[in-house]
Amino acid sequence: MIHSSRTLWISAIAIFIVILQWSEISQANPDSDYSGPRTTPRPPIYDYIPSIKRQHNAALIFLHRAGLNGTEMKHWVQVLIGSTEFQHIKVIFPTAPVQSYTLLNKKKRVIWYDQDSFTFDAEEKINSFKSGEKVISEIINYEINTGIPMNRIIIGGFSMGGVMALHYGYRMSSGLAGVFALSAFLPNKTKLYDAIRESNQTHKPPLFMATGDGDEFIREKWCEHTFEKLQECDVKGEYYSIRKMLHTMSVQEMVRLWDWIHRIVPDGSQYDVQTTPEDSGTDEDYYGDRKYTKFQKIVV
Repeated sequence: MIHSSRTLWISAIAIFIVILQWSEISQANPDSDYSGPRTTPRPPIYDYIPSIKRQHNAALIFLHRAGLNGTEMKHWVQVLIGSTEFQHIKVIFPTAPVQSYTLLNKKKRVIWYDQDSFTFDAEEKINSFKSGEKVISEIINYEINTGIPMNRIIIGGFSMGGVMALHYGYRMSSGLAGVFALSAFLPNKTKLYDAIRESNQTHKPPLFMATGDGDEFIREKWCEHTFEKLQECDVKGEYYSIRKMLHTMSVQEMVRLWDWIHRIVPDGSQYDVQTTPEDSGTDEDYYGDRKYTKFQKIVV
């Protein structure tokens, strides 16, 4: 009798632990109750802000800086802009993989890639981007499998997250709706510019960049140089200089970013999910007759 009671007690504890673990996964994973066909992979785990509409028709991937994770990035954005929900866009805040970070004596940190200096002349550790690329690709592939085309997905980020977004949007994939980089720059010896020129991409995602003119970690001219070099690679976009902003994000910046996002992926009530990037219009549709043959900085 005692043995039987002990067995029941152990079984109850085991069941409780399983339920608790599943509950934690469900809270971290927006689609953990997904009951689709077995051929559809389970969705990646990430924090997110759902669209107001029951079913989103576009997705935004927002990458964090070094020292934060996806959930902390989500909270920071919410503090800045208050009501961050879009009617039709699911905002995804993934967490980077754990890697050795040379800048911190090779300690293990949650980072999108490794770097050994924070300067314009830094050497890119291009192989260290691969694990971050895998995390992002899993999210994008899942969104595509649920009906969101590539040309309805935007990727961007702040600082290190912005650099990762530039590499992913212009080197690691093709056909995204747009790319944004906040307080981020590419080092002078980056391999990205040559990769863009050597690619066969006919559609280059429009770009949004913004930097504070008082940034204490990076020089604004490094960000301006990045934008100019990308323009030379046929990338069109907008560059904002935020007065007196340090290495951070601001309300002014987020308001302009949110406006740009609405222009790039408007509500798709009349949107055909079968549309391909080639059929969705050209960059001129986003910018009208504005020509970006020369660097234009908007100071706010």
